[in-house]
This record gives sequence, structure tokens and C-alpha cells, in this order.
Amino acid sequence: MQRIGDIKINKNIHLTFITPEGRSTFALDNAKNFPYWWLLQCAKLINRKEDFFVVLHKREFTPMKAENGLPIKKISSCFLQGEHVIPMSADEARKAFHTDAKTGKPLPRMIDHVFVDFKF
Repeated sequence: MQRIGDIKINKNIHLTFITPEGRSTFALDNAKNFPYWWLLQCAKLINRKEDFFVVLHKREFTPMKAENGLPIKKISSCFLQGEHVIPMSADEARKAFHTDAKTGKPLPRMIDHVFVDFKF
């Protein structure tokens, strides 16, 4: 665990945020920018309520290796809109990651990912 200012940074965690404006990812290399970016997103969530949302995907790299040799990642997700935070279950996140958003067709299974319920 590394500290940047008052923030503890876990080098094994990567956060990906999806908003109507695009995608942002934070990890050890750019964690110092996260508090300012997140403050702006919170203001947008509160002020726009209906037309602004944030989807968070948390990836935690584990020391275990998958059959393809890559580290196994624990994935959890949640949906934020207005003042609401809706945690996704492992099954909901798995379905989202394994379904093509445009066609609804199944995508290939990711063997180096394990889906877990989102917890605060």
C-alpha cells in the first residue's frame, strides 16, 4: 500500500469509470488525480440527477494465475445516478461483461476474471 497525500493507494486495484462523457481509469500511476476528478463527477451526479450516471468497475489483481498465465482479477461493479448508488451482484456484473452491449449476444468468457458482489 502506498500513500499519496492522505490517500492510501492499493497497487493491486484499478478503477474504471464510465460516464456519458467517456471512460476514465485510475490506478497507482495516476491516483493523485482521482480526488479532483471524483469531486467533479459527484457534482455532476447531484446537479444533473436524471441525465448523468457513473458505472464503476473495480479490478483487484490477485497473486493467483489463470490457465492463460495472467493474474486472476476480482471484478465488482456498481451504478451511480443522482444520489443513488446501486451495487451490482456478481451475476449482474458477469452478465454485463459477457454480453455485447450493441447486439445482446454473448461474448467469450474471460478466464482470468472472477466476479464478486460489489461492497462499499
